[in-house]
Amino acid sequence: MFNSFTKGDFSVEDVYDIKLEEYERTKAEYDDFESWSSEYQGCTPEEYYKRIMGDIKPGERLAAVRYTGNAEAVVIPDGITDLIQNLFANNKVIKKVTLPDSLERICDGAFRGCTSLEEVNFGKNLIGMGDYTFEGCSALKRIRIPDSVRNIGTGSFFGCHALTDITLSNNLDDIAFNLFTNCTGLKKLVIPESVTLVAWEAFKSCKALKDITLSKNIGYIGRNAFEDCRALRHIELPEVLNGIDQYAFRGSGLEEIVLPKNLTKIGTGVFSDCKRLKKVEIDPENPQYCAVDNCVINKKNNSVDFAVGNAEIPSGLGIKTIRNDAYSYNKELTEIDIPEGVRHINGSAFRSCVNLKRVTIPNTVISIHECAFMGCKSLEEVVIPSSVKGVSRYAFGETGLKRVIMKHGAEYLESNVFFCCRHLEELYLPSTFFLECDGSDPLFRCNKSLKIYVEKSDKLTYDNLPKHIKKYNVEFVDRPDIFN
Repeated sequence: MFNSFTKGDFSVEDVYDIKLEEYERTKAEYDDFESWSSEYQGCTPEEYYKRIMGDIKPGERLAAVRYTGNAEAVVIPDGITDLIQNLFANNKVIKKVTLPDSLERICDGAFRGCTSLEEVNFGKNLIGMGDYTFEGCSALKRIRIPDSVRNIGTGSFFGCHALTDITLSNNLDDIAFNLFTNCTGLKKLVIPESVTLVAWEAFKSCKALKDITLSKNIGYIGRNAFEDCRALRHIELPEVLNGIDQYAFRGSGLEEIVLPKNLTKIGTGVFSDCKRLKKVEIDPENPQYCAVDNCVINKKNNSVDFAVGNAEIPSGLGIKTIRNDAYSYNKELTEIDIPEGVRHINGSAFRSCVNLKRVTIPNTVISIHECAFMGCKSLEEVVIPSSVKGVSRYAFGETGLKRVIMKHGAEYLESNVFFCCRHLEELYLPSTFFLECDGSDPLFRCNKSLKIYVEKSDKLTYDNLPKHIKKYNVEFVDRPDIFN
């Protein structure tokens, strides 16, 4: 039983008692080693106690655990060191909160969903804020976070649509996951030099963000961090940056980008669907990447990692792979000649290149992966060379294809390769085509009047064709000019 007391409209309890109750409540399940959760697996009982209790002593910290008032302006009493989880959650009345200098920690969701909250005045000794502290505070316009704060939890300002003016602590460790996601009014931000990491989706869908200054010490930008930041035209990446995770700037408004010399990891689709991006440069001292006419080459992996505009894939550089999403959602690309030597066209490499009309695939390519050309609505014909043994599912789904030729040597089509190709009129299948593929229909929802021309041979007859082929108009033809 806690020794609680009141301070104004607040019920207050000793944080030591709160943590001790948590320990007593949960320790039984950790007494049996086999039942420990993954978070505490391998933890001794003593270590578990320490993890829950820390170094706290009785009477050292006091938590506000309940609020019974109904005021628009709330002043947290002096002496309170902690605000318990969800203390004010979904309170629709509060407009202004003043926090005392004694306050050190705000727990998860303390002000979540306070849709009338417009102003927060912080004390000068706050150390940390939990996850989703101010999530959904849609009227909050201005925040000044004191330099005492080192940690701000996941999603703490998620969906604060009115937030336009924010100053971060100069001692903040990192920009957490979802920290400012969907802050649609945020236009400008300076990230202090103490920050070394921008986590996943930190600024996702900040559609008005157009001016952001990154810390010079940021070494990593997480996946989808600036996705859909449509107003963002320019960003200066720090020299120490060594990794940008997948889709970090997808759909942003960037017009040009300079990649620093220490960058060693560019994730999948980092600049996918950046419709305004016209220019990519790489520091010439970068040992791993180089840019050739807006085509970014990974020199160590011999791959095209991404390209912008109508960038051609350069020949003579030993390129073996066109990486996932390398050209995806590129509306400027109208034709592409894949050079000899390329062996793999990876998943979604040319996905939704809606103006791509022509592609040449050389006889060195051995794999065309999932969704590689899906959504290329202007693509009307493709020749799949004999070197390609199989084509992965949805590789040409929802394209404008009218004619497809598979050269002699090609063997199988996975499910839905030509999914919803409603304009497909002619498909040429070689005698090397597997009878059963993977047992599923590569022509699902295709043009019902499709004609399939099968290379004549002793191996294939109408009776042993797969059922998903026989439902179309099939003709056996002797056309070495087509199949060889």
